[in-house]
Amino acid sequence: MPVKNRPTKAARYEPATATAKHFGVSRKTFGKWLKDEALGFPQGIIINGHVYIDISQREAWEVIQVQKSSVAA
Repeated sequence: MPVKNRPTKAARYEPATATAKHFGVSRKTFGKWLKDEALGFPQGIIINGHVYIDISQREAWEVIQVQKSSVAA
């Protein structure tokens, strides 16, 4: 689950809706990704009731997923 937190000054964040759009999934599906600990998707932060995802953490997660799929192939 996303945590109520303050963003770090060095981090860049995007709204969870933008992250869902980036992956081509619905907001509901993306919400399930956030709850699925086995998936390991970076947890967002909550600011004023909205979830934001650290872009650098999302990009790192994507690299790991590509590496996993390369090893499995």
